[in-house]
Amino acid sequence: MVVADSDILADRFWIRMADFLGQEVATPFSDNGPFVANLIGTLTGSDALIGLRSRGDTNRPFTLVAAMQSDAEAKFRRTQQALQAHLDETEKQLKTLRSGGGEGDKAKPDAVITPDQRAAIDAARQDMLETRQKTAGGAVGA
Repeated sequence: MVVADSDILADRFWIRMADFLGQEVATPFSDNGPFVANLIGTLTGSDALIGLRSRGDTNRPFTLVAAMQSDAEAKFRRTQQALQAHLDETEKQLKTLRSGGGEGDKAKPDAVITPDQRAAIDAARQDMLETRQKTAGGAVGA
């Protein structure tokens, strides 16, 4: 094995020293150390040291997964906002129906609720219940 790099083990050529909370920390920026370790393992001719060999940096970010997650979160937020707006509108309708008046009427304490209004109130309550269940989690993504 011939290596033409005479300063291969000089620290300043493959290790960067940094001060971290008052302590000197060595950070390698090239693979001279693993190269020498692999070279020794190869020269010994034994398979016992092959398992100790250094591997290259395998930092492979999951960009596709991160993009899919970001899209799903954005869709979830839009759906959640739409459900909340629907819930607010339904609560407003329910309040109007309970007062016994139509749009713009003031609440009348002695108002009589008709069977049609009672059915509308029950439907609004059911709609609110279903919307709250969707907002709480289960069916938002469905």
